[in-house]
Amino acid sequence: MPTSLPRFLTVISKIYLSLKEMKTLNDFWNNMIGLTGLVVGLSIALAVILINRKFMKKNRQLDERQHTISVHARAGGWMVTSALIIIVWAVEIVVEGVTFSFFLLTFLYVGHMTAYGFFAYHHAANN
Repeated sequence: MPTSLPRFLTVISKIYLSLKEMKTLNDFWNNMIGLTGLVVGLSIALAVILINRKFMKKNRQLDERQHTISVHARAGGWMVTSALIIIVWAVEIVVEGVTFSFFLLTFLYVGHMTAYGFFAYHHAANN
C-alpha cells in the first residue's frame, strides 16, 4: 500500500501538468477565436454601413436633416461614452485597484478626450 501512494501522486501530478498545458493551449485558441470574431464583426459592420449609405444616396436621403441628426446622435453618444468610461474607471479602481486594465482605461480616456480637443480646435479654426 505505501508504494502505491507515491505512484498515484505521480500519476495525478502528470495529469495536472497535462491539463495545465491544455488550459494554456485552450486560452491561446480562445484568444484567437475572440480576435477573429472581433475582426469579422467589424468587417460586417463596415459592410452594412457602406451598403446603407449607398442605398441612402441612391434614394436621396443624405440631406442636411440627416446630417444634423447624425451629428447630434454622435455628440450624445460621445457624452454617454465619456460618462461610462469614468464610471467603469471608478469601479475598476475600487474592485481591482491599479492594474493593467486601469492603465488601459486611462489610455482610452486620454485618447478620447485628446481627440475631442483636437477636433474641437480644428473645426473652430475652420469656421
